[in-house]
Amino acid sequence: MLRSLVGSEMCIRDSGGMSESTPHHHWALVMRTDRVYHGGWTSLVYPVMGFAPAPSPEETLCACKQLYRNLAIYFSTFLQGASPFICGESPGPADFAMAPLVFALQHGSVRAATGFVLAANWCRWLEAFCAQVPSSRLLTAADGKSMGELLTTKMPARAVAEVSPEQFVPVPHQPGSERARARLLGVPQSVNAMSVALFGMHLLEDKFEFQPCNVLEGQHQTAEMLALNPFGQVPILEDCDGTCMGETTAILMFLAAKYSVQPNTVELWALSMRTDKVYNGGWATVALPLLEPNTPTLTDSETLARACQDLRTNLEVYANTFLGPTRKFVSGENPGVADFALAPLIFVLRQEAVKLATGFELPERWCHWLLHFEAKVPSSEKLAAWDGESIGEALAIKSEEIKAEEVLHQMEEQEEQERGCC
Repeated sequence: MLRSLVGSEMCIRDSGGMSESTPHHHWALVMRTDRVYHGGWTSLVYPVMGFAPAPSPEETLCACKQLYRNLAIYFSTFLQGASPFICGESPGPADFAMAPLVFALQHGSVRAATGFVLAANWCRWLEAFCAQVPSSRLLTAADGKSMGELLTTKMPARAVAEVSPEQFVPVPHQPGSERARARLLGVPQSVNAMSVALFGMHLLEDKFEFQPCNVLEGQHQTAEMLALNPFGQVPILEDCDGTCMGETTAILMFLAAKYSVQPNTVELWALSMRTDKVYNGGWATVALPLLEPNTPTLTDSETLARACQDLRTNLEVYANTFLGPTRKFVSGENPGVADFALAPLIFVLRQEAVKLATGFELPERWCHWLLHFEAKVPSSEKLAAWDGESIGEALAIKSEEIKAEEVLHQMEEQEEQERGCC
């Protein structure tokens, strides 16, 4: 029996069938943005269209190689089956999201300006998509305002040399084995992994387990892990039936659809804005360096102050949009998928280390929201304490380090003053 978030009360139901969207459709939709759009596409196409400054030849070469690799992994993971489209025999949301990107990459102006050559399998996919979707003609002709018509005006006088893709064979995506309990592989000190972990524990209770993955030693890049997620990222969900997938938002959507209720339009919007306007809207700049040692710490006080202000603004807009004056959670009286996605980020911002390092103080409204969340979600205690590996324990250590550094700095200043008086 599984816990389900339905209406304003918690209820229990048996795990039923999936909604019409299957896990790979969610995953493919998210990876379109994460690994294609942001994985080389914007660096190549937007400068050609005139929407961004022209990169250096070295930057263009790097973007070509990155995009070749990402498109190869994407195709291998989501389009290697018998169906012609990501979503089956007919195009679905992920296919429609990919189509304009692929269309731009096959355009002669992009090829001439960057040297990028779209792989034959993607050319065939685009041809099949356009054959099934009559409205795709808007990509080529729209009273002079289509993407194709714009790109045609950008044909360079002289084409650059074509960039050959490196020899690279993606690791085939393989289903996991059937399991008594769903398993999440990730890092306990990652807010993304903990968003999924808390949601999974809350929904599936003893049917869900968390297995730490040592990314510092490259465990996420082993052959076994790449078979579960060829993109080489954690967290990775391995469900009871062997379904495997990566990426936080996609996993959350899958768990909600299979074991709870399909998120409504507002919840999906809030889930997206959690990443776009909170995580990437100041949070990563302010908080991530405290949790991930490889993330550089801002030393420019003006830039840090601006990031703090951006984050305050974005949190206020988020609260006004999705919580309003009286709503406890995005989902109503009980936390839903968007709330679980947001909780670890807000928890981090409440920690002393963040205030000491950046001066950021969590607004009172969000302090109350987090208290309500913790009261409703017993597993949230793992944010504060989890065998020495939790986010809270890591930040407590960081807090003591910051205080010790401040004491040392004060002692050095005092010694300097004393030497100046002699």
